[in-house]
Amino acid sequence: MPPAAVGDLLLLASEGRQEPPLRHRTLLLQVVERAVPAAADRRSASLPGRQGIG
Repeated sequence: MPPAAVGDLLLLASEGRQEPPLRHRTLLLQVVERAVPAAADRRSASLPGRQGIG
């Protein structure tokens, strides 16, 4: 699930249920940081998709 999709989950999650999606988003961003060497590509990988799926 792309980081942007996790952001959508955070909008829907009740206050007490936000920790799992926050942790998941952090892990995803760490993976992108390690796997994608170019900063511009990392930023692109973290943006919402044009098709609305993440």
